Amino acid sequence: MVKTHKDSWHANIDWSHTFGLDTLQFSGPFGQGATRILVYPDSIRIIDSKGNIDISENSQRTIYRRFGFQVPLSSLKFWVLGVTEPDVKNCIENDADGFLRKIWYQDWEVFIKKYMVSDKYTVPKLIQIKNKDTVLKLVIDHWSQGVE
Repeated sequence: MVKTHKDSWHANIDWSHTFGLDTLQFSGPFGQGATRILVYPDSIRIIDSKGNIDISENSQRTIYRRFGFQVPLSSLKFWVLGVTEPDVKNCIENDADGFLRKIWYQDWEVFIKKYMVSDKYTVPKLIQIKNKDTVLKLVIDHWSQGVE
């Protein structure tokens, strides 16, 4: 779920990560508005349901222009895993078992509200990410670890 001052919407996301590429496939109810986002280390490519392609070196600006909200994609891929971005100064809060519960990064707050066990790993299940303009709620239904 994404909520901004102007809008609110829900989407299903299928996110895969390989070295040098994150692929996010978004779709609304019944597959409406399918959009594919390819995030490379130095660029982003967005392909909408009509096959229109938008390529940019500035992922923040492109996401905002296309969807009306900003999110630090380079950090988000770490937050979804329940870890902080390497080499970035964050303030963090862990629970009594040592699991990451809260990250403060620039003007963002990340709350990992629930974890689950997938295979032999404990991974986030419910994450809320917010700043003064945007709230993202991620509910993770399934994790898959594998070799590509």
